[in-house]
Amino acid sequence: PAIVEPEISATWGGQTPVYPVKDPSVASALDTLGVLHQRDLPGRARTLFGFVTDEVQTLGRGSDDALLTLARREGSALGKVRLLITLLRAAGVPARPARGLLLGSGREPAESTWVQARLEGSWVAMAPVEGWYEDAPPGLLRIASGEAPLLRMTGLEGSGYRWRALREFGAALWDLAGD
Repeated sequence: PAIVEPEISATWGGQTPVYPVKDPSVASALDTLGVLHQRDLPGRARTLFGFVTDEVQTLGRGSDDALLTLARREGSALGKVRLLITLLRAAGVPARPARGLLLGSGREPAESTWVQARLEGSWVAMAPVEGWYEDAPPGLLRIASGEAPLLRMTGLEGSGYRWRALREFGAALWDLAGD
């Protein structure tokens, strides 16, 4: 397999309570899919993306937990993102969640969560719920990568929020996460 930068692997390649890469059910899934026999990391990523996108159902009230999503072959949008990250990390591909807004003419901004996998020196975006790989839809604005929340509020009790976008001609959209 390709060599991944050690600092990237240390930060985005290991086990956490949210991404249980060492769980036996994860190893079993990788074995069943044959990903560890693939030499190239992009091939592993495409196989795992295809599995989570096509073989795991998205439920509005499904589980957010990666292992439950794997066991039931169904989960919430966040559950599918967490499952894909878990499988990628277990297969040697550093991965992290990304969050942002999907902006479009005539509709309210919609929050979106997807996966970024480190492949051949760059972060490759993929969304197992919407089914896109590398080619993000027009109007997708990344606000955060990693575990940072999309919006952080402090010193408040009981609050809510909603997004609003104004179209300005001649202005460029910025990648607010900036890495």
